[in-house]
Amino acid sequence: EENKLQFLKNHKFIPIAIIGCTFLFFFTDFLLIENRFMSNLFTCILFTLFVYAISQLNFSIEIKSKALNYLGKISYGIYMYHIIALNVVVFASLKIQETTIVPDTVMIVLINGVTLALTILLAHLSYTYFESYFLNRKHKYRET
Repeated sequence: EENKLQFLKNHKFIPIAIIGCTFLFFFTDFLLIENRFMSNLFTCILFTLFVYAISQLNFSIEIKSKALNYLGKISYGIYMYHIIALNVVVFASLKIQETTIVPDTVMIVLINGVTLALTILLAHLSYTYFESYFLNRKHKYRET
């Protein structure tokens, strides 16, 4: 099972070519296929290979930033809570705009900034007080 796509791991050129084809697909008409079925089939195969190539392509890059590593640690919480934070912030901003006049550009920057901050705060609290408890207990339920 593991050796089916081994050719992608053996040669560095193949994943780079797949990534290049994906960029060509998005930014040019070079890979445009008129037949809808063939176009959809090609797109499915290309994107599947793209995801696999990105996950397997290793240039030995190590992220040493503590902030980025922590964001990676709480990324599931960021994924789960971003829509809640966005809804809260948009609802609050609509209420604020009823009473005050704020330029649209300022409001957009505020909505995005506060949403980002609230999302990270919620993800941090969730990881600290909820997720870490279960992550610390998972070794008890795993088979060795």
